[in-house]
Amino acid sequence: MNLAFITVARSDFSRLRPTMDAVKNSGEHELKLIVAGNHSSSVFGNSLAEIEAASFEVSEQISFSGDMSESSAKIFTGLSSYFKKESIDACVILGDRFEMLAAAQAASFNQVPIIHIGGGYTTLGAIDDQIRDAITVLSSVHLVATEECLRKVVSRGAKREQVFLTGAPDLELIQQVDVLERSTFCERVGFSEEPFALVTFHPETKHDNKEHLNAVQSIKTFLAELDCNVLITAPCADKGHEELLDMIHELAELPHIYYRQSLGGFLYVNALRHADVVIGNSSSGIIEAGSFDLPVINVGERQAGREQNINVLNSSFELSRLKKAYQASKQKSFLQRLEKSKNIYGDGFFAQRFLQILSDIN
Repeated sequence: MNLAFITVARSDFSRLRPTMDAVKNSGEHELKLIVAGNHSSSVFGNSLAEIEAASFEVSEQISFSGDMSESSAKIFTGLSSYFKKESIDACVILGDRFEMLAAAQAASFNQVPIIHIGGGYTTLGAIDDQIRDAITVLSSVHLVATEECLRKVVSRGAKREQVFLTGAPDLELIQQVDVLERSTFCERVGFSEEPFALVTFHPETKHDNKEHLNAVQSIKTFLAELDCNVLITAPCADKGHEELLDMIHELAELPHIYYRQSLGGFLYVNALRHADVVIGNSSSGIIEAGSFDLPVINVGERQAGREQNINVLNSSFELSRLKKAYQASKQKSFLQRLEKSKNIYGDGFFAQRFLQILSDIN
């Protein structure tokens, strides 16, 4: 099969990389990598360099700027042109970003079947929820992480025989990434071998501007007062990211705050291995962090409704609640509960199942 993989952000590339490696090395399928989104943006860490370092040949690159509607229009137009000139058997789309909906529309309008990875999740605090369901409706094959996701995708009208329970692809990179010793990791990112929090905050796209600004101020105060090092990464490009970036740049003036736009897959997995706590509203805190004995403080409603492992503590943006959750994350009784926990999102063998599914449907 000629498979077109779409990547629009550093997060989906890291999750797709083991599967793309498996496709490239299979000898049975042709990989076409289409790069769009903010990969080449210095604001978000220039993750295009990570793609190039991974030795993937980029078949098409779609550059754009502007708001969500303008960006979506450019992705739709660029991909439509690509699908008209190339013979593509299926388009592989991961996740639920707005750019992926534009990609799904382009594939659908050009009669390119869509293999969707990551349908069936619920995230009530972000527009991703509606986007994800829209992509589900447009897709032909569905690869889902949990039984609950499977049930929801079928309830959206997908045929049961076209929905496959694979686990989340997010977990595969964990098995493949070499382990850095804690001291080496800390040296690589630039701080001493002390307790540290791994922090990522994205905009809550259903908040109005006042709520968003209040949340940013609360996060800023909380992180400024933390009694450990803070390793913070850039937000995604959703509406409201500018205020979060301004906050981060101000915090980075403090001696315990270390800002890295993008850690890349290798350093990010090792950050999860060595962090003492994860704080934020990223899906990685819900999915990947469950493979480590690692407490997570999930803040706000961006991930509301998503199934959670037992390592997750939920908090609002209220400062007193954040402090209470942080203290709870350090309780010995809570940490002991995590030692024998199992990640509900799978076992990390997604790529193997992906190749088998391609054989079954081809």
